[in-house]
Amino acid sequence: MQFTGNIEKVFDKTEIKGKDDKSLPKREFLLTIENGDFPKSICIEVWNDKVSDPNIVEGSQVSVECNIQAREFGGRYFNNIRAWKIEKVKEQK
Repeated sequence: MQFTGNIEKVFDKTEIKGKDDKSLPKREFLLTIENGDFPKSICIEVWNDKVSDPNIVEGSQVSVECNIQAREFGGRYFNNIRAWKIEKVKEQK
């Protein structure tokens, strides 16, 4: 799935313990998508080497390709939106 929008907020990097007690770096950012009169915001996560992606900068307009997946926890379901490609959108003159 692909989204294009502005990065409104970049959250601090965190370390998540994996199944084998290995720490995995994770970072989230808030992407605002202009959609007619009602802009939408989505929280997107990146893992491992993508945590340091130079395109993840507040105020940048980017195109994000990602996977969306649901996971179950305690009888409830949560959506994860994980980016695998982030590119700055070229400014039009």
